[in-house]
Amino acid sequence: MAHYYLDFEGPIKEIDQKILELETDTGSTDHTAELNSLKSERKLVQKDIFSGLSRWQR
Repeated sequence: MAHYYLDFEGPIKEIDQKILELETDTGSTDHTAELNSLKSERKLVQKDIFSGLSRWQR
């Protein structure tokens, strides 16, 4: 499924790309802790970005 990001969602896009890379990594390393950390960071960044939107951006 394709994801579309608006210009102000750049930081969210970067985090999503990191999450996708870790989820598709077939190596023997367990990335659970890092994935959880990135998902928590994404929520915080998303909240911060969306709380500062102008009326036009909403």
